[in-house]
Amino acid sequence: MRFALSPKLRIATKRKREADHAGLDDKQRARIMALARDFPRLWNDPRTPDRERKRMARLLIADVTLLKGADICVQIRFNGGATHTLHVPLSMPAWILRQTPRAVVAEMDRLLNEYTEGENGGAAESSAAHLRLG
Repeated sequence: MRFALSPKLRIATKRKREADHAGLDDKQRARIMALARDFPRLWNDPRTPDRERKRMARLLIADVTLLKGADICVQIRFNGGATHTLHVPLSMPAWILRQTPRAVVAEMDRLLNEYTEGENGGAAESSAAHLRLG
């Protein structure tokens, strides 16, 4: 079932549709480009609070999809319709990052074979100078 539109509503709808399809004029385009050039300065300004950075990101980004495989695939969809894909390497697991370096383990094994438990502390301190802890 179709409703009949009043002439006023029909004209307003037509004007709105034409305004939506109209392009930007040069002045509007220049203001948008100036804002785009100013974006990094505003983003990196230490006086810009995080809530404003979040608001700026929400205005630009429609959604983000993360896919985990051999790396992390980040698919970004911007509000204007553009898309961008990033590939980020996986971070190392925490246990690997905190693992004692092999050189330290080997040195401790050597010290445990050569010294008694009581002597081991002093020997470890003297040999620690040439070991670099990671």
